[in-house]
Amino acid sequence: MLLALDLATRLNGWCGGDGSTVPVASAFKLDQHGEDIGAMLVELESNLNALIDRFQPTLVVFEAPILPSGGRRGQNVMGSLLMRRKLMSLGSFVEFVCKKRGIPCAEESVRAIKRELAGTTKASKDDMVAAAIKCGVKLPEALAAGREDAADAFGLFLLALRHTNKALSAEWDRKLWSSRGALF
Repeated sequence: MLLALDLATRLNGWCGGDGSTVPVASAFKLDQHGEDIGAMLVELESNLNALIDRFQPTLVVFEAPILPSGGRRGQNVMGSLLMRRKLMSLGSFVEFVCKKRGIPCAEESVRAIKRELAGTTKASKDDMVAAAIKCGVKLPEALAAGREDAADAFGLFLLALRHTNKALSAEWDRKLWSSRGALF
């Protein structure tokens, strides 16, 4: 059983399942806690523990944080220190919770997730959503409810499946890359 997380300070996509059937995907919202990172992590813990209890995963994977940067030497770093601290804290906290519960945990880059689900590292959010729908994943209806975040989590789910179960991964490849999205 896999649990994939698209972490953010607001909408967090998730996808859980064993790969033998269409996984469940959705998102949860974190309240805005301002400078209180501890309160954000307490809320994340509640949501994470509920998902772990529900799916009983043998592996938890999360998207590596995308940290704002200035790009060139001498430029100011974009984004506030607080935002960078929050983004780094999310992944670290997931690893902490998983360690305490004895669950293996890993992270994957955004580029790898996009390549897995949409076939290109330059995939748009629309590409990711379309691919998830083609596979039969029921996503939240609205963007504000985490539609794109759940689609990203599904891409991460498929990437984790590729590393843990080659046979099931091949089934999903056929469904994703066939012209009509064949059913199992």
